[in-house]
Amino acid sequence: MIHALLDTNVVLEALLDRTPWNIQANAIWQAQLDKQFVAYVTATTLTDIFCRYGGLEKA
Repeated sequence: MIHALLDTNVVLEALLDRTPWNIQANAIWQAQLDKQFVAYVTATTLTDIFCRYGGLEKA
């Protein structure tokens, strides 16, 4: 099984559905949902997404 670390921008494009990058990001996201590989994100990816889009006004 392949293990891959996803870049923060790949996760953001999949979640925010921004054209044109969402096409590739959604394909990557779907591939990991289909168990074609195991995806990982870093702790800083999670905090970056939360601070930018989770409703915090000050980060």
